[in-house]
Amino acid sequence: MLDLRLWPALSLAPLFLGVVLGHPTQQPLLSSIQNSGLPANYTSFELRRYGISSHGDLVHMINLMNKANIDVWHLTPSHVDVHMDTTADLPLSLANRRYTTLPHSFPYNYDYHPTTASSSKHPKIDLSSLQDNEFHRAYHTYEEINQFVVALASQYPKLVEVVWLGASSEERDVFAIRIGKRSRAGGKKGKKHKSKDERKSNKSTIWDTHPLVEMAHHYAGNLISRLMELGELILRGRATTMRDLYSNPRFDAITLSRPIKDRMVIQGAQHAREWIASATALYIAHALVTPEGEPGSLQHLLNKFDFTIIPVPNPDGYAYTWSTDRLWYKNRMQLQPDAAYHECRGIDMNRNWGYQWNTSDHCKWYIDHPEDPCSHWYPGAYPFQAPEVTAIANYIRRTPKIRGFLDLRSYGQQLMYPYSYSCEHVAPHAENLIEAALGATKALRETHGIPYTSGASFVHRAPGNIIDWTYGDAGIKYSYSLMLRDTGTYGFLLPPRYIQPVGEETASAVKSLVKFIEDDGIASSNRIGYDIYSSGYFFYSARLTDIFLVVQAAMVSELSGDTLDLVNRMEGLNIKRKQPYLVNWQDSRRTISKGVFYPG
Repeated sequence: MLDLRLWPALSLAPLFLGVVLGHPTQQPLLSSIQNSGLPANYTSFELRRYGISSHGDLVHMINLMNKANIDVWHLTPSHVDVHMDTTADLPLSLANRRYTTLPHSFPYNYDYHPTTASSSKHPKIDLSSLQDNEFHRAYHTYEEINQFVVALASQYPKLVEVVWLGASSEERDVFAIRIGKRSRAGGKKGKKHKSKDERKSNKSTIWDTHPLVEMAHHYAGNLISRLMELGELILRGRATTMRDLYSNPRFDAITLSRPIKDRMVIQGAQHAREWIASATALYIAHALVTPEGEPGSLQHLLNKFDFTIIPVPNPDGYAYTWSTDRLWYKNRMQLQPDAAYHECRGIDMNRNWGYQWNTSDHCKWYIDHPEDPCSHWYPGAYPFQAPEVTAIANYIRRTPKIRGFLDLRSYGQQLMYPYSYSCEHVAPHAENLIEAALGATKALRETHGIPYTSGASFVHRAPGNIIDWTYGDAGIKYSYSLMLRDTGTYGFLLPPRYIQPVGEETASAVKSLVKFIEDDGIASSNRIGYDIYSSGYFFYSARLTDIFLVVQAAMVSELSGDTLDLVNRMEGLNIKRKQPYLVNWQDSRRTISKGVFYPG
């Protein structure tokens, strides 16, 4: 059992605990480029397509690519696309094999990498309309995406909230956009909060006396969000920066007149180079807030569902694709492996999820599990080693009523469902998953005439992937990965002119999936469970931090008696209505003292 008082350091634990054993004798792939801080140079590379004659031939090819550290871009039953250095020495069996060179290069690579332009100099983002919006005609840096989220929350405050999920290994924020319609009950608001000046003049508040107040304030936002998830409280605020949105807003507390809606979670690019996935996630977020009746609007879906959009689950890797290496794949955490591999960094986030992680499936076409930390597919030394994966998993585990999950990826034009870890185990709900997928692929195809296929893992096993975890562990029945355009003409370098049509196709698929899930009235939602590396349930942040958290009297008074009874019973507390409390989990002892919390 981990010492929960060490939570603030858990995000750094992978830096010290990652020990990788048994590496084959290989050289780090492009290590001098990937870790030098200089832009990667791919002028001697080309994209080759090798034909595949059988499953055994496929497995032989993939294992060969793994051992040679060749970058596999795409797999199908009929061919493998690989991006490789034409000047490198190849294994004899590969050097003598026939292939086709795809007409692929980096003609617009430098257009993707602005030199010193500051995102603060970009004009204000206007999100009043979706159709032909300038924002969706280009790819954007991590900072520009933050600006988009701020604009979305500011321009649609009644629909949009921003939730801080955690921090990456390089301390970038992993955040989610929560979108939904929320109605007021009786129009009663919580008590007016004091201004910052008033708080400073009040010497009795903890804001002037407690040394960890800043940290307490930060985590209090998560605490209050947890109460909101119970269906009784919603907090709103206007902001000008990302941190204002989820760390320091001026809240108004209002009660709700309805239970929590069903939810769907949509995630952007886990793999850093898959820019179209994050761009499409932003398009979907914009479509969800676009007023009904306007072209492309998905706002009618909010009548029955709330949505959580995680546009950049891998912020470090994504930023690195802009600064240094457009084709970077993993996150950027320091693994600290043995001396021979000291330059290799990063984990394949989509193989680091804790369901059947690193499992051995005795298929006749089993593919070797990568143990080389330089490999693109390196799954980590243990599950949930990547802090970004842990942050997202914890959010899903503590958020109720998630009935659908869609992981956006590229490329291949495929809609996939569990399982990927095994060629023998079939998902118990396979029939429903297939039927929903057929409807979604039909919707994708009918939007612009682009064909998509559907199925479980098409070619090879991928233990530790996200949809196996959301389905098998988190219990989200309708879990899918959508491989967006194209099929190899541009691959991961899909030009920006395709962002809007891909977004429109994906919106059609989302509508189809939501309709199917809604009609499946008996389908269960996700299982609410314990946080990863914790024994917490509600108030997860309080359980995992050695700090003070405060519940404001006005907020507590807005909660129903049933909700307070539930919170007290689950947490062993005795919070009463209309009375302010300071909740203290210091030294793992729960005590309650009087205190007041004024966010803002």
